[in-house]
Parts: sequence; C-alpha cells; structure tokens
Amino acid sequence: MTSARARILVASLGLSPQVVTETLHALWTDRRWLPDRLVLLATPRAAALARAVLLDPEAGAIAGWGRDWGVPGAQALAAAAELVVAETDSGDTDAEAGAIAFAEAAWRVLARLAADPGTELHVSLAGGRKVAAALLAILMSVLGRPQDRLSHVLVQPEAAAGAGLFYPAPAPRPVLAAGAAVDAAALRVVLFDIPFPRLALGSDAAGALGDFFARLSREARPVRLTVDRAAGRLIWDGRAMPMPPAVAAFVAWLAAEQAAGRDGVPRVGATRAGYLAEYRCFAGRAAADGRLPDPLDPEWIEEKAARANKIADAAGARPRGARLIQRLGDRARALYRLALDPGEIGFHGAPA
Repeated sequence: MTSARARILVASLGLSPQVVTETLHALWTDRRWLPDRLVLLATPRAAALARAVLLDPEAGAIAGWGRDWGVPGAQALAAAAELVVAETDSGDTDAEAGAIAFAEAAWRVLARLAADPGTELHVSLAGGRKVAAALLAILMSVLGRPQDRLSHVLVQPEAAAGAGLFYPAPAPRPVLAAGAAVDAAALRVVLFDIPFPRLALGSDAAGALGDFFARLSREARPVRLTVDRAAGRLIWDGRAMPMPPAVAAFVAWLAAEQAAGRDGVPRVGATRAGYLAEYRCFAGRAAADGRLPDPLDPEWIEEKAARANKIADAAGARPRGARLIQRLGDRARALYRLALDPGEIGFHGAPA
C-alpha cells in the first residue's frame, strides 16, 4: 500500500527501545505500511541505547525484525533514521529543565516536519517518560494536520511484555518472563489511534509557541554555578559542591575569566595571578603562593581540570550532559573553559 505523501514515524524514546519495533510491527501487520522515514526523539541515555540495540543496519532490532518478517526496506529505514537528542544534565527528563529541553527539541522537529505539505506524520506516544507523551500530544494539537495521527501500542499478554522482546516471533519460540515460559510467537501488539484536537491555529500561533518553548529553555538556565568567595565554596544548583581548595579555586578562576568575557584559560602561558586570587578565597588569605611557577605549568592545568571534572561528575554537575570543564582546540593551543553561559555563573564576594 502506498501513499502520495511521505509517511514519517516519529517516536519519543526512553529506556525501552522495543516500543519502536513494536509500533513498526503493528503498522506493518495491521495496516500494511512501512514508514518512509523514522525520526526518534531521545534523551542522551536513550539515544545511546538506541544506537546500541535498535538502529544498527545489520545487528539492530529493526533490521532483525525486517529479516524475520520479510519486510523490504526495514534495514534501510534503520540506517537512515534521524535521532534527535535533547541534551539534559542527567541524560533523562526527570527534572523540569530536562522536560523543557525535550519540549524545545520536539518542537523544532515537529514544526519542521509539519511545515511540509508532502508529509504525513504518525507520532507514537508509547516511548519515553510520561512527560514526553504529554508534550508530544500538546505539540500535535497545535501542529497536527488532518493527515497526521497520534498512536499508542500495548503488548499482550503482559507477561510477554516483560520478557525483553522487541517484536513477536514469526514461529514458536519459548522465552522466560518472570520465571515462566512464554511463547514469543504469542506476543500481540495492539496499536490504536488517540484522538486529539487539531486546533489549526496558524503559523503565527505556532511561532508564538516556539518562542514560548525557547523562552522556557532560557529561563530554565538561571545561575547554575555560584562561586561563593566569602564562604570559600562552590555551589551547583543550590547545593554545595565539595572540592579541595586548589581544585575549587581552579574552577572559580575559569568562571571569573568567562564572566570577564574572555575565551578561557590557555593551557600554555597562563599567568598565576588570577588563580592565586581565587585560591586565597578558598584556602585562606595567608595561603602560600611561592610554589607555583609563573607562567603556570601546562601539566598542572591539565591535572586540575581532570580532578575538577571527576568531582563535578560525581556531584551531578554536568551542564546539558557535558563535562563541567571543556578543553577547546588542539592540545598545544588548548583553552579551558566551563560548559556554561556567562549568565549561568554567579559570584558572592570579591577575589582576595
């Protein structure tokens, strides 16, 4: 069965990537069509899982499903899939900032796809956290056209759903689920459409909603890192981040450089004055400074950056999924800077 429009399956993806193959299976067996394109909206954790088990054109589950069920084009569909990653600190949508990041990414994708009159969107709400499904439903109410669909899939029997299967087997195959044998061929995937209002608000309203999500994204980035010089500590998202004084001072030095509008701290040729001004705040005004060369040793700078990142990772300080301290450029000319916008850095107190 063919369509005059390009059929695009859009799915949000969590840590259960089998919802994609389940949806594909239901569309193929019940409705006899395979999408022309596959677009997956994922958090970093989900994206890594999708690449590992779902999208590989040879070993992935989509290609395996196509071979098992004789579906022409399944391998090519997996190879050409578009994986859109919404960057979040935790790698998940388990906090407000993560939900906003997902909403903004989903908005950009759906607005682009729905702007083409030659497309027909089939948006699956089966994957990801509930917040992803809710956001996709809201967006489709604004962007959805008469030809577009929302759907959900259920797997029956429920015991088989817990067996880690990606699709029903074409022939009897026993698997274990909750300690009991289940026939993988008995797995049944039920796909049903979800009614939703197509508000037809027009491009002006759609653009306003896009601006709204962009504003939310900006507002979700208040001060993330506070350099509390008065108390000699670093605060990440309202919680103290324990670091030895020498390492905390290094982070504070990078923060001060960025707040001053500079590109970062160079690996080679950095003078010690800026670092020592911060170090005295964290180690005390009487802290010795004669041991540090001027300019600072490049290996010393590398070591402080590595230690800071290790402690920051353990404290959950991974802005939008990135390491707190980034190294830019090749090693000889590298600059070190924080993976933060200047507006996400705050200070309390003056350098010593």
